[in-house]
Amino acid sequence: MIILFCAEQFYPLSTETAMLDYGLTSVLARQGHQVYVITSSHSADGLKIKREGVVHYINDKEATEIETNLFVLEFDIALKSSCGGYVGECEAYQNFVNSFTCDLLVISGLCSWSFLLILDSLPTLKAKRKVVRVHEEWILVNIQSRGRKAYIKKIIFNSITKGLKYFFYKPDIYDKIFTLPTLRHKIKISLKYFDKVFFLPHPQSHIDTYLTPYCSNIGVLPNGIFEKDIHPAKILKSTTPNQDWKKCPYLLALAHFLSEQHTLLLDAFYASSTKLPFILAGGQVSGYNLQSVQAYKSKLDAQHGYKEVYFLHVGEERALELLQGATLFLHAASLYSYKSLSFMVLKSLSFGVPTICIGEGVDSDLVVKNSLGMAHMIDHLLNNPDYYNSMAKNLHTRVKNYTYEKISQELIV
Repeated sequence: MIILFCAEQFYPLSTETAMLDYGLTSVLARQGHQVYVITSSHSADGLKIKREGVVHYINDKEATEIETNLFVLEFDIALKSSCGGYVGECEAYQNFVNSFTCDLLVISGLCSWSFLLILDSLPTLKAKRKVVRVHEEWILVNIQSRGRKAYIKKIIFNSITKGLKYFFYKPDIYDKIFTLPTLRHKIKISLKYFDKVFFLPHPQSHIDTYLTPYCSNIGVLPNGIFEKDIHPAKILKSTTPNQDWKKCPYLLALAHFLSEQHTLLLDAFYASSTKLPFILAGGQVSGYNLQSVQAYKSKLDAQHGYKEVYFLHVGEERALELLQGATLFLHAASLYSYKSLSFMVLKSLSFGVPTICIGEGVDSDLVVKNSLGMAHMIDHLLNNPDYYNSMAKNLHTRVKNYTYEKISQELIV
């Protein structure tokens, strides 16, 4: 099967969507399909992305074979402004997709140039079958849940605030008020041209009911991991701290240093009775956010007594090493997030590490409502080895349902 996969972000970028799309395409390529991925040549911060492999030419366009049967075609396209519009090789991208004959076209995301630039030509594309993977469900349900007037009021308020800040009228205010709602409606109408529309699983969304007038075939495509990355389940051997946290059990959270999420996790840690150290690690460090989190930690020390917390700036490789050695993984998902099992949660489960999340999710064993619930769960797991080992084993078994090898088959059925 010849598959054309259009994704604004792709390997070696380490964003959640980029890693999911890479996992899906890599597995499909290993299964013998010819997979062509169209993606950006630059990262969001404008840096050129380096991809290595054998160079081929597909319809006069350079394609790098990064793995057997997996070809990457880069287009230099960038966002024109915060209100939309793109600059760069837009026409070249449109012409390539319009003329490319394939068995399956997969588009990743709705708020991306890979989708928006071919929105008007969807009915005439030469793909035998077309599917879209939606990971921004809010763009389809936002107006219905809050109302068009509330949405416009919010945009007007934000625009006035911005105007006052810069002491001058901004021409994009008009576009934000009128263009975005129209575009959202256009996107929903376009879903009828797809043979199937995939969403991330979420128990509260009722997206299948809401989208019935727009598309007839809706599926679920969760985040995933590779089968080879699944390790044996953890066994709780000790909960005794050590002077060197690297040599003893520890609790871990992996996220960028966002004060909202980390204060929730710190509240849970200090409310628990554990004496184990807590590692807060992230890949992006804002001085202001880090200082805010550290200040909040000092406040909790004054209220509850000192507890051992380390703030680490780590890359992807070091983050995975920390996950592999962790005793518990703590995660604070947004209460309005539709990503019920994020990439890092799945990675923690693949290492057999019991995980506790604050927020909403599809798995009641994983999710608690607030920091106090997380604190109780921390104590329950660490003070009861049999429960810990049973939970680790059950979650380890469950994560096998989230392998790319399994979920990729949903695309080609």
